[in-house]
Amino acid sequence: MGRRRITYALNHDAPIAGLPKKSTTATKPPRQFSRKETEHKKLPPLFGLDDYKSCMENSGVYCMVAFDLYGEPNNEIYTLIQEYSKHTVKHFNYTRLDRGICVQETCQDYIKSNGLDIDQNIELVIEGCFNETIQQKYDLGSKLQFVSCERQKDKRKEIQLDSTDIIMLLVTVGICVVVSWGSYFDLCQRKRKADKTLEKDRHPLLCFSIFRNFEKLLQEDKGDERLTELKGLHGIRAFNSGLIVLAHCVFLFGKYIRDPLAFEKFFEYQLFLILGGYSSIVQFFFFVSGFLMTYILQIRDEKYKMSFRDVPQIIFLRWWRMTPTYAVVLGIMATLFRHVGSGPIWKSYIIEGVTSQCREYYWAHFFYINNFMINEILCCLESWHIASDMQLSVLGIIVYFCIRRRSWRFKIGTLSFLLLLGILSPIVHVFFQDLDGLVICKPELYRTIYDDVLRKYHVFFYNNITCFVMGMAIGYLVYYLKQNKIKFPEFKMCTLICWLIMPSIYAFYYFTSSVYDDIERKSLTWRLLYASLHRIVIGIIASVWVLGLTLKFHGNSLSIWEWRGWLIPGKLSFCVYLIHDNILHYMMGTRSQLYTASFLELSYVFVVVMFWAHVLALVLHLFVEAPCSELMKIFMSFNRKRKEA
Repeated sequence: MGRRRITYALNHDAPIAGLPKKSTTATKPPRQFSRKETEHKKLPPLFGLDDYKSCMENSGVYCMVAFDLYGEPNNEIYTLIQEYSKHTVKHFNYTRLDRGICVQETCQDYIKSNGLDIDQNIELVIEGCFNETIQQKYDLGSKLQFVSCERQKDKRKEIQLDSTDIIMLLVTVGICVVVSWGSYFDLCQRKRKADKTLEKDRHPLLCFSIFRNFEKLLQEDKGDERLTELKGLHGIRAFNSGLIVLAHCVFLFGKYIRDPLAFEKFFEYQLFLILGGYSSIVQFFFFVSGFLMTYILQIRDEKYKMSFRDVPQIIFLRWWRMTPTYAVVLGIMATLFRHVGSGPIWKSYIIEGVTSQCREYYWAHFFYINNFMINEILCCLESWHIASDMQLSVLGIIVYFCIRRRSWRFKIGTLSFLLLLGILSPIVHVFFQDLDGLVICKPELYRTIYDDVLRKYHVFFYNNITCFVMGMAIGYLVYYLKQNKIKFPEFKMCTLICWLIMPSIYAFYYFTSSVYDDIERKSLTWRLLYASLHRIVIGIIASVWVLGLTLKFHGNSLSIWEWRGWLIPGKLSFCVYLIHDNILHYMMGTRSQLYTASFLELSYVFVVVMFWAHVLALVLHLFVEAPCSELMKIFMSFNRKRKEA
């Protein structure tokens, strides 16, 4: 079956519109567009899906296609489409239409009247058929830009397992067998009341026991008091993880929806625009990562007297902490995932999109450099943050060992230099590439999952170093205060500031949503200032947040973040982060009819995704993450004993 794909890019030279209108001196566009439904109904439907099941049952040919519209300069509808689409912040691009077409049913008359053969002229049939319809209804022309077709007989060939599928299936079965064996072994030993001996010997097979790993999941952290006091970080992780999942659920409504105008109306609500600032939420994770790295390394340095020779081992431990779990998810997405669903969008979106990119770029994910792969936008979309975090961790570990024996002045100078780098680097991107200062979550971003700011600026580790370095600085500060047993009196002002953390986060996202107006793009100076400073603001908020938790400034609010209910979601946050987008991929790929965009529907999707993400994350943790972590602990313990001997 013929297949043609032309890469689709937005018209980035067009003025970028903004959100709330504040400026009264801005130049108005030639014509103010009214978003009344009467005018919107004049536009061609943006999305459409023919009945997929009926088409396949009748041995038809079903094609996912995209058309670019064109028209005469004096064509009223085409002028309306162009003016509407210029407002990119709140409007879709209506010059491109996406359709799912059952060729035999939709184009039956056109095929007969022109004597065409579907097998030999599928693209001509689709383009001519759609052109005939769009010409009659809107006096417009269209050009086919993307086509991906399938037949029922082709589906049988596509579902066959290849060698990589079989390998991944064997790996999955192998994991299940080892976990079952370890769990059975654990039960047998418990019956013999030999737990104490086994705990002391740390038998490797017990690392795979579901029962022991689940018990450890329910246990709070034990050991050094300075580490157990950080249990409030579980609340921070779980809270921010939930926000990211909620923000990503919106992508499900960016394409193939019944009423695009309803989705565009989301952008009239300030609360939704605040949610659109989710691209900055990951900065809290970078901050916590930098804080924990520096704080824990200093504590371990007291006992093990580490040196620069330990850097490769520490980096490997960091790599091992994430990679087994990440590799299993990536392997399933590249192989078995394409066999678990079907639908009109499944082939073009999952098989030719997600799975294909996972197979092409798996090596980049394995070495955590996938955030530099500009064209990799579907496979584990959220993993750019994981790659950046790994790169920042490697840099942070090297910096830590380079300055750990130096004076405080030298440490402050080094961290200040890195902070300056984090401020200047975004400025360079925005200035030379003429980018916006932040990722604007506009309708076309939700539709195409692509944005220049996201792929050419936001995902690079050196542009996210600001909060990581501020986290390192707070790690040094908290360790110094704890080590010297410096305690602060319970100032009411400190407690008040900690209570204001959530309102300040809301205020920051409110400001973020109001940076761009509907009339004209902000000046270059404004964009440069925002790009350089907004991470500083997040870092300050995160600093107060973490200082309040560790130094007990939070007062009554401390009990909220140290609530035991955050424990399991906090520990599962990494697995949830890996899995939730794949659930959304599945929901998108199996969609057989147009969705209805509404806040009620968004809430329903969020609840469903959160539930299944945590269920699957629990399985992933018990079968992969926890066993690999316990195995590494045994290996490190054995290695230390061998050195001591």
